[in-house]
Amino acid sequence: MKNGLILFCLIISFAAYANKKTMIDISDKLIGIWAMQPLSNGIANVVEFSKDGKVTNNMFYCDSLKKSYNKEGVEVSRYEVEENGVYILNLENQTIVETALVVDHINEQSMSVRQLVDPENAIRISYIRVETIEPLCRLTTYNSI
Repeated sequence: MKNGLILFCLIISFAAYANKKTMIDISDKLIGIWAMQPLSNGIANVVEFSKDGKVTNNMFYCDSLKKSYNKEGVEVSRYEVEENGVYILNLENQTIVETALVVDHINEQSMSVRQLVDPENAIRISYIRVETIEPLCRLTTYNSI
């Protein structure tokens, strides 16, 4: 009985440590500028995550016919990392709009996430780490919506 209790405590401690390590790994790798592969509708945002919990979303639209892009605006929000997800908290009109991103993969050069639209649907988005805030409109491969 005593050995079983010790084993149970060790398993719980390891699970908590692994979860904390995952959150730290995501947080550390998330910092920087990420350009999304353009969606089929032309959206090609570039986001910058900073160490202080601020995320800046530079909204771009790719025009494949004109082979150009337009900057549609900039949105500054806060973010929090929890488990394997990133929660973006945007204050609009005194209300909180929360966006949940599930991080499926992240390394030093690339990241893939699922943006939850509702409990049963998500948009899959791929990002590439970049040095400057410029959309990847030159890419011919598009994410699907």
